[in-house]
Amino acid sequence: MISVLRQEWKARKHIIALASAALFVFAAIGMPLGVLGADSESPLPFYGVFVALLVISVLLTVGCVFFLPLLRGAGNIGNDLLGDRGYLLLSLPKKPAVLFAGKMIIGLAEFLIYAVPVFFYLSFSMPLAAVMLNTASETYAEMIQKTYHTAFVEQLNVTISVFFTAITFFIFAQTAVNLVVVLYRSFIRTRKAPFLMILFTFIAVFIPMKTGAYLADFVMPLFGTEFMPDILLLLLIFTGCFLVFSVLYFFITILLFERKVEI
Repeated sequence: MISVLRQEWKARKHIIALASAALFVFAAIGMPLGVLGADSESPLPFYGVFVALLVISVLLTVGCVFFLPLLRGAGNIGNDLLGDRGYLLLSLPKKPAVLFAGKMIIGLAEFLIYAVPVFFYLSFSMPLAAVMLNTASETYAEMIQKTYHTAFVEQLNVTISVFFTAITFFIFAQTAVNLVVVLYRSFIRTRKAPFLMILFTFIAVFIPMKTGAYLADFVMPLFGTEFMPDILLLLLIFTGCFLVFSVLYFFITILLFERKVEI
């Protein structure tokens, strides 16, 4: 496993560095312009441009946090399996479970490397957006203080739960994408592959989401808020559901890779 992790990190570290630098540039452009516009007593020339740049920087950073490591990161086996060198995966001496797990661990590390600074950026940009759009009753500094006080004092347990739920969902998303790729390599030979893979990915994500919703409808009425706040109980249910399906999808992927995949 150590050798797999070392090689995967070596293969991704330069891309991670470039992506991190790009995220920093988006934040460095959007934030100062937004602050400049929000602190003005009267609308500045090109004020709409300031708002647009802030919104674009937020959308790009949030999108990159999840989709860049998921679709292009080390955890996505499709980058190798669907390429011209996919046959090399079948000839590696490492067991598929070790290979897949190593790739997913580096993919998760990549996700966290992007996520931590981006969520820090969002904690400043979202209050700023409220000020710029005149939907806030407090000043910009007061909103930032309130945001951090709520997240790390009043609702610390919710913040921690959201953090672990986000990690669990990313792990689940990796297993779902890899399962779809291996299913395609195992059974499907058609030019409609992009459409079918999107459809199968939707189904693979929809099933655990629907299962979590059914469990929530069944479990939550059995417990009052004295046992656990509704939001925490809901996060716990979906986190457990994502973990169970992650393990299930992972072992199905390994089984198919060992017995069905042909290049």
